[in-house]
Amino acid sequence: MNKQKGLLYVTLFSLTWAIQTIITKIAVNKGIEPLSFAYQTLFGAALILFLYIVLFKKNSFKKIAIKDLPKLAGIGIIGSGIGNILGFYGLKYSTSVNFGFLIKSTIVFSVILAWLFLKEKITAKKVFFIIMLLVGAYFISTKGQLINPQIGDLIILASAFCLSSANVMSKPLLGANSAEIVTLFRTFFGGLIILLIVPFIAPDFYIITDIPLSIAMSFFVFLTILFLNRTIEATNISYMTTMSMMFSLFVVILSYFILGETLNGPQAIGGLLIILSVILIQKCRDKEAL
Repeated sequence: MNKQKGLLYVTLFSLTWAIQTIITKIAVNKGIEPLSFAYQTLFGAALILFLYIVLFKKNSFKKIAIKDLPKLAGIGIIGSGIGNILGFYGLKYSTSVNFGFLIKSTIVFSVILAWLFLKEKITAKKVFFIIMLLVGAYFISTKGQLINPQIGDLIILASAFCLSSANVMSKPLLGANSAEIVTLFRTFFGGLIILLIVPFIAPDFYIITDIPLSIAMSFFVFLTILFLNRTIEATNISYMTTMSMMFSLFVVILSYFILGETLNGPQAIGGLLIILSVILIQKCRDKEAL
């Protein structure tokens, strides 16, 4: 049953993450301050989640393990707080092409961290799939262009490391704490950390310039992090990380239909590589070989 749940949740996570990315692109195109938008939507997501728990998952509050509170806060601080801030500055001092590819290094960091701290195995088959997925992501993100190294690239890699660390930290806490509670802490404390930074960058950070877009983004941030934690709860980090590369494929498809972006040959090749990898990973998963 967990196998089916894992596939369902990782697909929903990848899709909602892709929708979130499209909304972010729309916001940037409208001139909305990215870090201010991230702060507003993280707190919006925390509010939506709090209401969701109160209305439908009241027992989640009773399930909080008090000893885990510092770790739960740390997940939000590292993953949604520091990770988002570093991503913002990495994008500022690099290019969108570099960012689009380098942020996918989470797949490498996650597998290594899961091996170190969760004792998940690194096999030749897993390495092969990671290489296939990274090649596919490269073609999709760069459209076949060469990446020109920028000073912000190291910051992007640091952002990817923070996101991976938060995911690995979440795994041991799920079970003793519900996915809803882990998600609530991640969104709330992520927004709190950004709140300490954003006033120095955007003095009018509290003013919502596009209410419908902010509400939509808050809703999909809520869904993305919730589905992420449900995936981690149902399966292992390696499976979640590799299968979530479907995100790149969803972004290309949504960008084509919603933003009117074109699809070129290298992107099509990248998409096919990701589709093939995902099918093979799922087959290995079904045979308990991954």
